[in-house]
Amino acid sequence: MSGHTCQQLLAATTEFDASDSLPALQDYTLPFKVWELCCRIDSSRSNACKKQGMQVSRKTLETGYDMGKRAQVQMLVDEMKKDPPDRAWFSLLCIAVTSIQRLNQRDLRQVEELRKKKQKCRKHLRGAILLIWTLLTVTLGTSKFYFEWPKGATDGWHLPELTAFIHQYNQYYGRLYFVQIDGCMHGMKSPDDWPIKKSWLVMTNDAEFYDRCRLLCDGSHQHRPDGMLGMGTKAVSETDFYPPSMVDGIARMWKSQWVRVINMMEEVYAGETSSQPLTKPISTSNTTPEEHGFDTQKAWSLLHRLHRASGHPNNKSLARLCHDRGLPPWLVQMALNLKCQACEEVKRGEQMVLPVSVGERARPWQIIGLDVYELALPQQSKKSRYLVMVDLTMRLTSVFHLWEGELSDSGTDAGERLIQGFIEGWLLHRPKPEWVLADSQTSLCEGVFAEVLSKVGIGLSVFGDKHTGSTEAPNPWSRL
Repeated sequence: MSGHTCQQLLAATTEFDASDSLPALQDYTLPFKVWELCCRIDSSRSNACKKQGMQVSRKTLETGYDMGKRAQVQMLVDEMKKDPPDRAWFSLLCIAVTSIQRLNQRDLRQVEELRKKKQKCRKHLRGAILLIWTLLTVTLGTSKFYFEWPKGATDGWHLPELTAFIHQYNQYYGRLYFVQIDGCMHGMKSPDDWPIKKSWLVMTNDAEFYDRCRLLCDGSHQHRPDGMLGMGTKAVSETDFYPPSMVDGIARMWKSQWVRVINMMEEVYAGETSSQPLTKPISTSNTTPEEHGFDTQKAWSLLHRLHRASGHPNNKSLARLCHDRGLPPWLVQMALNLKCQACEEVKRGEQMVLPVSVGERARPWQIIGLDVYELALPQQSKKSRYLVMVDLTMRLTSVFHLWEGELSDSGTDAGERLIQGFIEGWLLHRPKPEWVLADSQTSLCEGVFAEVLSKVGIGLSVFGDKHTGSTEAPNPWSRL
């Protein structure tokens, strides 16, 4: 097979990475929506996004949304559940949580006013965190959020609500990205033409934003000697706005993400959605690869690889893809004749194979599934653990509360506590099982709990995570 044809097939396989295509399906089927939750009336970022063709919704006090009121936040939550955005930018009040405010408190009245302003900031922060959790839950993590505060808002970045959110996100969703953007690199200058190092810090779940928008001062220039001191109130207030090149860069990045998803989805689903017959638009050939000087085995190998990478489509869709990619007609014909063993095995009918197990089914009360679930409660800053017991035949479920603590706490439950939960939650009210099917965690399969089961004549069988679906299925709430 020629190197050019191999390159074309290999390039086609890279377009079907499920981790990229499946989460991006929503971006393709719906318009690209941006929410901006901020404290200012005008926004240069909103204007830049609108120029790129995005639908921007500003959720500010002027548009009827007060992040400090619970009812207003709940209204935003309901709107987000009904029609979630693709990107959500949070830019909340931050004056009271900047470090410079500590220098301006000269009497008790000013101290009390600062305390009230900080409480207001914390209310807004709690509302923003609730919206972020809602966005992650509704979109299954496909939408991206961006929480921006100045880097100098050190008191805000160390608020307990924010640190608890960061800890919990890292525990359940993975890495958060903190992107620093220095204004001096975007041309921010004082009235006397000195570069100003006004730094913003953006917390986000968008790895590409970290790679493309992170911009630190390169040290090629000198900053204003006294910072923003002595610049005047008007000049200082103007530094609160993002530089034009910064907002344009963010809008262009979002647009490139949007366009990339659309182009990828069009290529992936072109074969499935095409209603044209295969006879005329797709040109095939009855010749063999050897007649064209190519290796048949290598051609079949690459076709099978493309078939698997694209999610095992039918042969017509695979042939459509090969044709649209400009591959030779004889290769398109091979795609039409492709036989996949995995696809053959999942076909139903005409095989005389019963679709169910014919083995003896477990009797009621014979086998009990046990698992320990941890439930996080972000609004209360608490988390609890429960022992879930399920009769694997009748799906009868019993839940026993084991422990409650702070979000930052960790550990396992003692064997004595698990024994108490099993006795009070099951043995006192229901027949003794013959077998217990438990998760592979140490507290269930070793130690006191396993010894007690052995003494009372109950067998213990331990399986990994992929075998505990029967225990987890009746309790979808347990993974929230």
